[in-house]
Amino acid sequence: MVVSRATRRNVAPKRILATPHRVYNIAVDEERRAVVTSNITEIVVYPKAANGKQDPAENSRRRHRLDAPHGIAVDEKNQLLYVNTWAITALQDSGTGRFYPPRSGVSADATETRGRSA
Repeated sequence: MVVSRATRRNVAPKRILATPHRVYNIAVDEERRAVVTSNITEIVVYPKAANGKQDPAENSRRRHRLDAPHGIAVDEKNQLLYVNTWAITALQDSGTGRFYPPRSGVSADATETRGRSA
């Protein structure tokens, strides 16, 4: 939910973003005009003006295999997103014998997708 910092009383929020899961952390990337959120399984990026049940601009679930990313911080100067996670897991492709190693880095860019290693 978005409220004015000048609010002194119990007033209605300016906007409420309905996310699919409980959000652990929120960071704002002013340069890209994006809101970066973390929940139990992923990093999800929304446009800064998102409202209601708007679809995210980017979702990290399939690309990064994060386990419970609880903390996030945006470093606009160096174009990095810091993620505090309980674990990064390697996944096994059932029946093939192949393992996919974990990947690090999540783009906070709401307009393009690019992985970065921190």
